[in-house]
Amino acid sequence: MIELKRPLCFFDIESTGTDVVNDRIVELAMLKRMPDGSQLKKRWLMNPQRPIPKEVSAIHGITDEMVAQAPSFKDLAGEIAAFVEDSDLSGFNSNKFDIPMLAEEFERARQQGGEVDIDFRKRFSVDVQNIFHRMEPRNLGAALKFYCGKTLENAHTALADTEATHDVLIAQIERYAQAFEQEASELDQKVDVAFLSRISNRGKTLDYAGFVRENQDGKAYLSFGKYKGRLVSELPRGESRLFSLDPKRRLSPVYQKGIERSASESQVRRMKIICVGRNYAQHAREMGSEVLQEPVLFLKPDSSVILKRQPLFLPSFSCDVHHEVELLVKINRVGKHIEERFAHRYYDEVSLGIDFTARDVQAELKKKGLPWEKAKAFDGSAAIGQWVNKSEIGPIPEISFRLEKNGSTVQKGSGSEMIFSVDRLIAYISKYFTLKKGDVLFTGTPEGVGPVSADDRLKAFLGDQCLLELLVK
Repeated sequence: MIELKRPLCFFDIESTGTDVVNDRIVELAMLKRMPDGSQLKKRWLMNPQRPIPKEVSAIHGITDEMVAQAPSFKDLAGEIAAFVEDSDLSGFNSNKFDIPMLAEEFERARQQGGEVDIDFRKRFSVDVQNIFHRMEPRNLGAALKFYCGKTLENAHTALADTEATHDVLIAQIERYAQAFEQEASELDQKVDVAFLSRISNRGKTLDYAGFVRENQDGKAYLSFGKYKGRLVSELPRGESRLFSLDPKRRLSPVYQKGIERSASESQVRRMKIICVGRNYAQHAREMGSEVLQEPVLFLKPDSSVILKRQPLFLPSFSCDVHHEVELLVKINRVGKHIEERFAHRYYDEVSLGIDFTARDVQAELKKKGLPWEKAKAFDGSAAIGQWVNKSEIGPIPEISFRLEKNGSTVQKGSGSEMIFSVDRLIAYISKYFTLKKGDVLFTGTPEGVGPVSADDRLKAFLGDQCLLELLVK
């Protein structure tokens, strides 16, 4: 029997998904084994404050309706922390999933105003799955012993391993004959090589080594390395070298072309665009508007984004479309009720964009006291430039940017001229909207807005670096 100097808390999580950072806990169960052998058990059902995907509910049986009236993790954080406060931790695959997800939930609760601050580094963690894998190998020798009752001689010599693999497959077909027949009939197939290939591959692979796979939406994602789980189209700039340098990971031409074609579209479909009006005093005055005490917010849909290498097609319903160059930041994690002092953690990339505005349409809407969406959120009204890491450009108040039209500067501004800083905007916006990874914030335009015409060429510069170039048609 194990000797305990302090309690060992076994626990398991059911969640909205497998992303330890962005998904949420819906059920948490704990069994606390005391040094004297006694046990304490506790279970919490909680509202993740986001929909539970139907395919996930099908696995653990917990639906949105079941947790609709349940408390959130933040509401339960103190009680959960008290239960584990004096304990070491144990679970099955807990080092990779349960402990990181629990730690994220506690950190999120703390940032939302909770007073719980629990340090997982000050306790031991025992991962039962790792012990299982260590003591019960899942290699060819173990498979030969299990299925055929043989010992693998001369392991890691090509012929011995080949013969063993043959024997194991034949034994598997015989051992699982009835189960295979039933599954194949449900798929209207025979137990042949095509069937065996289907059941032995975890999802559709897009390269020979299986490092790149296709998800349920038909998008390519990585199954290895530091970007595991990320869509190929979302890789940081330059990381495509992962595929070009390693022949095993090289994508077929068909899939490579599909990935390149869908790269910008897949990113756009995941974002929302939050825009800020009147964030530069001189611009507010040039528009005849007063400078307000809190930010003016409006949204653009994903369909407003001009895809990479595409021009701006002037809309037929307006005769006076204006450029408004803006500094952009991209949200890198989920946040709600973010404190201004923590806001800098929620973005790490900066760019420039153009908020195209149908000024004549906007003027009519203003007269009638109506929302601006028709003037601000039409298809093609948002141009987004190349993203750069904020560590490469220095503090935002020191950033200068400008817009050139046909080689002449028409707008220029700097982060120091903003009425509301980026961090203050993020704190303010997160009171009303949950910010999600990939969301883009347009932080407002400086003075100098003006009309664009067909054949105009626009270039936006951050310092001396051109991040956006666009043709008007």
